[in-house]
Amino acid sequence: MAYSGYRIKIGNNIFPNTNIAKGSFSITRSPRVCKTWTDLTGVRHETYYPTQKTTITFSVREHEVADHSAIASFFSNRSVTVQYLDDNTSSYVSGSFHIQDFEWNHETVKSNGAFYGKTQITLEEW
Repeated sequence: MAYSGYRIKIGNNIFPNTNIAKGSFSITRSPRVCKTWTDLTGVRHETYYPTQKTTITFSVREHEVADHSAIASFFSNRSVTVQYLDDNTSSYVSGSFHIQDFEWNHETVKSNGAFYGKTQITLEEW
């Protein structure tokens, strides 16, 4: 399936592109190590699973308290199904991901509520 207007879907919900800070979205694929050992001559060997592990990193843009609950709802579960746009194939790929720990930072606080700074989100496939 070609690009359908979004970069990432968490669970069944599309995470809006407008909530991703400009220039912060990246996808890294790395091999999954199956077994590592050192032979009798001291040479290290690794075997890999045939599939690769994907890591998705992006920053949530700065936002006001009025927008926060809608944005935060995407990250309430730490284990999620994610569909993301694979830049290599220009198609969507799905997988099971874990959301790493992160903190919401209050950039400023005003009489009408908090203003949140950028927050980096990292999702690791497992």
